[in-house]
Amino acid sequence: MISELSSIYEMDELNSIFNLLSEDYFKKFPRSKIL
Repeated sequence: MISELSSIYEMDELNSIFNLLSEDYFKKFPRSKIL
């Protein structure tokens, strides 16, 4: 049970880090440049 909770927490942590990175990325490169 505890290990499941910790793995869920790690996934959540990874997701939040990924979200921060992608937000920063999109700020540097607006979508209009990507498209």
